[in-house]
Amino acid sequence: EDGVPDLRAGISRRVFEFAEFYKEAIRNYPKIQKYVHVYVPDLQGPLSLTENLMGSDMYIDLYEEPEQIEAVLQLTTDTIIAMHKEWFSYFPAFSKDMCVDWGMLHRGSVMIRNDAAMNISGDCYEEFVQRYDQQILDAFEGGAIHFCGKGDHYIDRIADMRRMYAINMSQPEWNKMDIIYRHTIEKDIQIIGLN
Repeated sequence: EDGVPDLRAGISRRVFEFAEFYKEAIRNYPKIQKYVHVYVPDLQGPLSLTENLMGSDMYIDLYEEPEQIEAVLQLTTDTIIAMHKEWFSYFPAFSKDMCVDWGMLHRGSVMIRNDAAMNISGDCYEEFVQRYDQQILDAFEGGAIHFCGKGDHYIDRIADMRRMYAINMSQPEWNKMDIIYRHTIEKDIQIIGLN
């Protein structure tokens, strides 16, 4: 009910204290400033962050308390956007429309981490999560989505989002890769960081 939490409190206070410390530490090193890219702290995505806050009961509450889940998803979305904007005031994205995240360069300025989505159906993702991921993509000129584990059951929904330029997945053996390819590289959506 109080909205986005104070970004200078709790763990996020330590995150921005580090940003200030590091910014000062590299002040006299122009090559480090130019060639070492500092990416956004791992803020996860709205669903994963909501699961971190609520625990695994979140999955039951998707059905029993959907209004509460949607309120928390909106709060986590607003918080992720606020954190990104504040972080970019210290360390801007690689360029206007590109960013470096986990050492991978991709189009857009944000990487949404959607590990929790492997536990819900594609229809559930579309109903509860997709619009919040879209808000983040819209706020930062697009970006990429990461998921560990299985994602072929909702990759078609990811591929339909505006400004969704790449996916980063880690376990192809858990996916039907023909489905992944059909909804990514065949639609000019890159797969990054995949061996």
